[in-house]
Amino acid sequence: MENQESVAVVAGGTRGIGRACALALARRGDKVVIAARTQENLENIVRRIQEEGGRAHAIRADLSLPSDVMALFRDIDERFGGVRWLVNCAAALGPLKPLIGVDPEEWNQTMAINLTGTYLCCRYAAPGMIRRGGGSIVNVTSGLALRVLSPFGVYSVSKAGVNILTRYLAEELGPSGIRVNAISPGVVDTSMQEEIRTKDPLEIGEEVHRRFVNLKESGQLRPPDDVAQLVLFLTSAESNHLNGQIGRLSDYVAMGWQAPPEIPLH
Repeated sequence: MENQESVAVVAGGTRGIGRACALALARRGDKVVIAARTQENLENIVRRIQEEGGRAHAIRADLSLPSDVMALFRDIDERFGGVRWLVNCAAALGPLKPLIGVDPEEWNQTMAINLTGTYLCCRYAAPGMIRRGGGSIVNVTSGLALRVLSPFGVYSVSKAGVNILTRYLAEELGPSGIRVNAISPGVVDTSMQEEIRTKDPLEIGEEVHRRFVNLKESGQLRPPDDVAQLVLFLTSAESNHLNGQIGRLSDYVAMGWQAPPEIPLH
């Protein structure tokens, strides 16, 4: 077993916000374990971190499957003695259609990735954190957890579940020294945003499609690195006073995060 002071797991750490978080944590000096389904993407991010002089380890896992997540954290426990930081970034957009038109299998698949996967990672990371004397979990949620924007119903419901999951885990794990908070990152320049823009306007509605295209064309999309900077704060002693919080970047400034001046807080 390797004895590393700070082991960070980034679930869904090969793209978008997850990739930015993995790079930022490695640059801080943490050993970063990246979990995702696609081996090629895992190898690419590990290579990038190692080229920068960081420490990274990839574990291929389907984060929606209990057996895979259990094996993931068993491997981490055996290799590194448990995890200190967990960042849950894995997410799927899911079907874009009115809820009564969603096939149950589509519903189950989206919930399995976005909500159950987040729960499973928290569930199996917690024992190692407790052995290490505590830790921090950061869940990535969405503003759509708090609003209605058809046809994003399944995604919205899954992220609303992440919000209440965050609050329950904060309450239950807090006495063991584990803090659980969530970030609502706003509109971020990720592959999910690109996926929405490439949809047929007739499929998701012309007005909704136009809104997402305009976000890109008008430069309103936030770079994933902005969110990663907040993750660094939430996985540090500077945020020891925070537990059970769910907020935007600007909300966390009000809670003590000193955001770099180049990060817009709209």
